[in-house]
Amino acid sequence: MAEPDEVASDGTEADDSSNYREEETAKTRVHRKWATFKSSFQKKAEEVLGWKEKSHKPWISHNSWATIDDRKKLKQKIEVTKSERIKETKRSIRRDKRKWIDDLIREAEEAANTIKDK
Repeated sequence: MAEPDEVASDGTEADDSSNYREEETAKTRVHRKWATFKSSFQKKAEEVLGWKEKSHKPWISHNSWATIDDRKKLKQKIEVTKSERIKETKRSIRRDKRKWIDDLIREAEEAANTIKDK
């Protein structure tokens, strides 16, 4: 016999797992509809309004903006070379560790072979 809290409003027994699945399906549908609405709204806004242009300060000359852009490019180059150096360092450390482990294995095998030979 069903417990009172397991009886649905229409008098039949309710299955908790099916209710849960129905709720999850409803949530999924809502999320899908929202994503569709959001993407279409953003596309239309881009078509109608376009992107906000970067406002330049009126007191900064074009030459100053050119030097600022140059500085940004240099910073990007420095960052790229820095990350490349970090990657190369990590590779070198991995190679050294592999070599060290291989040397240990070789020494252990030689020791095992000398013990077998005696």
